[in-house]
Amino acid sequence: MLKEFKVTLYTTQDCSKCKLLKMLLATKHVDFRELDAIANRESIKDTWFASAPIIKFEYEWEAPMWFEDTQSFVAFLDDNWIGLPA
Repeated sequence: MLKEFKVTLYTTQDCSKCKLLKMLLATKHVDFRELDAIANRESIKDTWFASAPIIKFEYEWEAPMWFEDTQSFVAFLDDNWIGLPA
């Protein structure tokens, strides 16, 4: 049985990488919540990531995983059979 997970994307309005990631997640049928990175900077300040998108992946009772690199995140999804293959 697939564990429950949540994906939160912290994005900015003019971020082309953010737009591409959102399209990719839609094609993989991975649901996500999108939050404005600037308006929610308190939530992400401890990650020390410098650019959007910032990705928070929560997997049942495990500690959240954070990604700044989109390719690493997509590889993680594929390696864990989450969503349709990229």
